[in-house]
Amino acid sequence: MSEGWSTIRKLNIANNRLTHLPRDSLPEQLELLDVSGNQLTDIDAQFLHQLNQTALRNISLSTNPWDCRCDNPLLAFAVDNAARITDYSSLRCADGQPINSATLNDLCSWLLELSISVAVALVAIICILGTWMYMKYSLEIKVWLFRHNWLQWWIAEEQIDTDKQYDAFISYSHKDENFIVQELLPKLEGEELNFKLCWHVRDFMPGEMIATQITKAVEESRRTIIVLSPHYLESVWGQMEFNTAYLQSLEVKRNRVIPIIYQDIGDIDQLDPELRAYLKTNTYVQWDDPWFWDKLCYAMPHKHRQ
Repeated sequence: MSEGWSTIRKLNIANNRLTHLPRDSLPEQLELLDVSGNQLTDIDAQFLHQLNQTALRNISLSTNPWDCRCDNPLLAFAVDNAARITDYSSLRCADGQPINSATLNDLCSWLLELSISVAVALVAIICILGTWMYMKYSLEIKVWLFRHNWLQWWIAEEQIDTDKQYDAFISYSHKDENFIVQELLPKLEGEELNFKLCWHVRDFMPGEMIATQITKAVEESRRTIIVLSPHYLESVWGQMEFNTAYLQSLEVKRNRVIPIIYQDIGDIDQLDPELRAYLKTNTYVQWDDPWFWDKLCYAMPHKHRQ
């Protein structure tokens, strides 16, 4: 560019049969531009951007076969800058349509309708997918939120049964006692979680009838943890403890039983009717689940955590 280019204030390139405008930098002091009477069909968005960086006051655009497609940046530019276009009323599309806001709305209404339709479809898909995900993984979602202390107002448990002596009673077969002593008790009663558990070896009163103590332990606990294994299924006391906890849940209409599948118990359909019904209609925790402790802690009594 010559040294004088940057000082140009008026640029008249009308009636030159131009089919496109150069992308070269425009003079910053440009005040008047006349491109009328050419063969221009559109104006590059980059050129319009450069034009807006100048001191432009007036521009002439008429007598060009403008291509009135919705994606032609000239249309929006013309409507937005009508006051600066000296021949605005004479602007015509190649098919003779006037270039104004009404034409722009007519030309681009389908795009707006399409955008709205796509947006509505996307929202519907997201809602359907979100609902399906929640229905399928509601427990995992709540456990994850509980673990990260998010949305506590949604997952915090109503503060009830605060008068009960224990957070949970542990029902298990004596053949699985190593699991209780080495895993459950240290974790749940540890400093971090600090639950108060009813463990019959430690907390049952000597000399009192076992059946009476089982009933009392269930009634005095906010939860009953059932450690399921082949040994448990063979235990008469185990079945009694489950039935007692199950009946209490039905009585108070609250889910208070936490089944832990410690070992493979086979086909659920072959289990005792009450246990089968409970496992089929309620969630349970599996020992080999990577999220075992998170799910168990979520199932235990909890409230809003600071």
